Amino acid sequence: MRRGWLLFSLGFLLILAAWPGILPAGAQSIPAPTAPADSAIGQEIFSARCATCHGDTGLGDGPQASASINPPMPIGTADYLRTAVPAEMYGVISGGRMEAGMPPFVTGNSNPLSDAEIWAVIAAAYSYGTSTDTIATGAAAYEASCTSCHGEDGRGVPELDLTDLSYWSVNSNQTVLERLPAVAEHTYDALDAESEAALIDYLRTFSYDYFDPALRFTPIPEVVVSGQVTNGTTGDPAPGGLTATVSIFSNFAIQDEYTTTVSATGTYSLTLTDVMADWALISAVDYAGVNYTSGVTQASHTIPTVELPVNIYETTTDDTVLNIDQLHMVLAFVNDAIEVAELYSVSNNSLMVYVGQDGEPEAGTVILGLPAGATNISWERGLGGASSFLPAPEVVQQGAGWTDTVPVRPGRGSHTLLVRYQLPYDGELNLAHPVTYGVSNVSVAMPDAGVTIVEDGQWSFQGNLTVSGQQIANYSGGTVPAGSSLRLTLEGEPRQVVNSAGNALLVRDHNTEIIVGSIALVLTLVGGGFLARQWQQPTRHTGDADADELLDAIADLDDAYAAGEIPDGRYRRQRERLKAALRELWE
Repeated sequence: MRRGWLLFSLGFLLILAAWPGILPAGAQSIPAPTAPADSAIGQEIFSARCATCHGDTGLGDGPQASASINPPMPIGTADYLRTAVPAEMYGVISGGRMEAGMPPFVTGNSNPLSDAEIWAVIAAAYSYGTSTDTIATGAAAYEASCTSCHGEDGRGVPELDLTDLSYWSVNSNQTVLERLPAVAEHTYDALDAESEAALIDYLRTFSYDYFDPALRFTPIPEVVVSGQVTNGTTGDPAPGGLTATVSIFSNFAIQDEYTTTVSATGTYSLTLTDVMADWALISAVDYAGVNYTSGVTQASHTIPTVELPVNIYETTTDDTVLNIDQLHMVLAFVNDAIEVAELYSVSNNSLMVYVGQDGEPEAGTVILGLPAGATNISWERGLGGASSFLPAPEVVQQGAGWTDTVPVRPGRGSHTLLVRYQLPYDGELNLAHPVTYGVSNVSVAMPDAGVTIVEDGQWSFQGNLTVSGQQIANYSGGTVPAGSSLRLTLEGEPRQVVNSAGNALLVRDHNTEIIVGSIALVLTLVGGGFLARQWQQPTRHTGDADADELLDAIADLDDAYAAGEIPDGRYRRQRERLKAALRELWE
């Protein structure tokens, strides 16, 4: 296991506790699949999580392939799959292989794949490397030479059950092919070498659901979108006559919109034609002047029906229903300034949507303050998950403060905002800004580099945690009453720090400290269990490496280097490539 999670006392800041070395694939316990893996689902996961390095169809030609230590394995080719052992593939996907530039997708990953998802990805690789012609050839060979004993479903010989998932998970196609002649009853005088290989490819489909990759790029003829619209305040079905709008997004842009009328029972349904599998679908309903949206989903050739329920609410102008469950701050030293990231998890403790004190969201909803003198201010909104943030132009300056203009849905942590800003720092700083709503929990994380927060009764030091070889100091500020101010005093000059490998890291180096701060922030988000609700934009579907995965890769690389597993030159080249990719995502 590469790293574990450590929960601070009182549940304040959750951050990475350890980064042990990655277990080799053979050392891990590989769970056999419990059902035939779904290649169609696997291809969707592969596109989102793997294609950036391995390419769209597993040829090893992804956009980040050139930045890898070694060329990505062409796992979607027939040559690779001939000798590939699925259980070994599972181990590499789960635990990674950092010496080759492969990050883990379970061990220590902030968005881990489940067992079923890993087997689905492996099934996708087999579909990529096996053509429909090969499947047809193999099926014909099976029909002619095998069905008389094994039956059409492969279960005709109990002691040689061709649908045994455990067997297929630990044997390569080549191994199975070599074992065929050992069975006296097997005669293949009519099969040439190509047909024999195709037969094995077909037999393997007894262990997974083959899906032609070309269909992912072929429109789905018809997709039925339906859903229940419910009044979340009363619990009743929405009144009939409302308009439901289904929007199709492609690459973050609206491709098309369709409308239908909500029935008297609060349901809606419509049929779309020629829908691409990579399009995002989202439903919206306007009620009492507020637009409410569903979650985001995609259709597929195997599942051409999707459910997109929508909750609507009555409105309230009472701001006492709001409070800030969590306010996490991450500080990083940049030249002669401190860069601050503040993450707000805002809760609406009622069953009504908060639309601002004026009843008009455009006039302002959530009011937030920043310190005097803050510069380079930028706002982002959490969408769909802890690691998905997009710019928030809806947050506007209003007088001396800032206000969001998006309504706040009911629920704990239903509204997530992230603000970044800079303040000058010359060895001492009194950081203060007003807090409109009560804060249940405030904490600070920053590099342990000579600067401390004065413990004045409000703030208390909670100890250090090691992140990628660096010490991160953590402070708890407890609660902050509504209508008061958040205050903290920083003292000390930033000094040079040394990581676990003995390498000096300048605290004032921008890239180093932003990486440290971002690691702490990402892990805080994930550990805090925040779930930002989608409002008007779909969840990001990215084919490129996510920032948290790049951060994971950098941290793993540091650990591998510290353990002497990677030569110095290779380590430095790969680290620079990963940092460059990370900067491209942030810019």
